[in-house]
Amino acid sequence: MGRLLPIPAGGCLKRPDIVLVFINPTARNISSKKSWKGPRFPFVGTNQVWRVLSNAGLVSGDFSQIRKGDWTVGFARGLERTLKKRKIALTNLCKETKPDGRNPGKEEIERGKKKLFREIGRMRPRAIIAMGLIPFEAIAGKKIKLKESAGKSFPAEILGRQYNVRPCYFPVGRGNPKKAEETLKLILKKLSRR
Repeated sequence: MGRLLPIPAGGCLKRPDIVLVFINPTARNISSKKSWKGPRFPFVGTNQVWRVLSNAGLVSGDFSQIRKGDWTVGFARGLERTLKKRKIALTNLCKETKPDGRNPGKEEIERGKKKLFREIGRMRPRAIIAMGLIPFEAIAGKKIKLKESAGKSFPAEILGRQYNVRPCYFPVGRGNPKKAEETLKLILKKLSRR
């Protein structure tokens, strides 16, 4: 398969309204391949996450009919422009791409957390949405039950600044796409009132 490239943050990287923090990239992200000539950011070449984000109202587009081969450089650039226009950033807790979907270990999470905090410190987002318990616990430093806490706001100190982080269900794999979509809609509604 060859060496997989790490995946940096993408979208609006200066003062985004929202930064979505996922766990870690996998080889399904086509921008992890050296041969990819387009923008590199989380979930390029995958559809389910974008379907959830679209259904929740974060991005526009019908991702239900898109196949892996439909992800052209032009399509990825257009999606990146949409993220910038809507002031949304996407990133991962851990940046190194894994050949499979396994979760990172404690040491990987600690290394990733340091990089993520520097990244968030540069971005200075208005809101942080943790896509799954792993990124939430790393950012907020506390354990919760998603069933009771999804969408609620929790304080987190990152490099001396206070942020609010909102936990959401992970939208693919071991997560829950339907609950992720519902939680994102709830969060967007709460944020629009501010």
